[in-house]
Amino acid sequence: AEVTDDVEFAKARREFTETFERAREEGRLPLRVTHNDTKCNNVLFDRKTKAEEEKDKKTREHDALCKRISEQEEVLCGLKEDYANSQNRVETYSDAQGKKAKAEAELAKVAILEERIHQLEELQKDLTSKQTKLSKKQKELIKANAEYQEKTAYYEKQNTLFLSEQAGILARELIEGEPCKVCGSKVHPMPYRLSDELVIPTQKDVEAAKADSMQWNENRQQRSLEAGELKTIIEKIQEQIDVECTQICEQLGIQESAVIGETFDGYKRKAQEEDRSCAEQLELLETEKQRAKELSERIGQQETQLEESKKKLLDVKAELSGAVAAVQEI
Repeated sequence: AEVTDDVEFAKARREFTETFERAREEGRLPLRVTHNDTKCNNVLFDRKTKAEEEKDKKTREHDALCKRISEQEEVLCGLKEDYANSQNRVETYSDAQGKKAKAEAELAKVAILEERIHQLEELQKDLTSKQTKLSKKQKELIKANAEYQEKTAYYEKQNTLFLSEQAGILARELIEGEPCKVCGSKVHPMPYRLSDELVIPTQKDVEAAKADSMQWNENRQQRSLEAGELKTIIEKIQEQIDVECTQICEQLGIQESAVIGETFDGYKRKAQEEDRSCAEQLELLETEKQRAKELSERIGQQETQLEESKKKLLDVKAELSGAVAAVQEI
């Protein structure tokens, strides 16, 4: 029951078997040896069949080589185009190294200028400090002058009292008709009389007042000398600051020293940005040079492969011509 359909299929095609048998009897279907496993690779081919197969094989090989050559030429064309573009980019960045050197030189100038500005700032701090000290010295000098004047006035007063007391002593010793020990006059109409209310200093008191006055005189002279020295130093520092400010302003291309810091910051920022940009361009240049080198090597390899394929194609063409001729001769 399972093979009924297959049997019916075979019966319906019985006449086909007779057709092949009649063709064999009539000589139209040659008798060949087979092992009844009918498939293409078990058929015994004759010389013409083999020649045609060889021709077909060489034709396919020829077509495959033509296609491969076309693909290789297309790849080679693309590589050459990429190489040309790479070379153009290399040319674009060709001055990157020179620009980087200039940018580095500019940064070196920035560093030198920055150090000068730092020194200028230190000078300005030193100037401020010394001006503060000068102000203090001047106050001390004013106080010392006041003290000296007060001490000198006190000394002069004490000295006057002392001398007056001495005159009073001489006056008490005057005798009418006898000469004065000081002026020699024998007439003494108005001799000096001491006031009982005055406190008369001793010679020691006068000398102490004089020493005190002289001490304050030395004190004020010392203060005056220190203030003068500070003033001279301040003038020199200010002169140095003025020279530095002028030179730095000229280098920055500005007129006012008040904007040195702001202008320098902008100048430094611009120099650093230029250096970074040049470094990036230099890196791109090196990358592009490496890429161009790799492309050049690939182009050489591709040209070698293409040349080999073309040589092989010539050989295959010759073999195909021989195969075609062999088929035609049979």
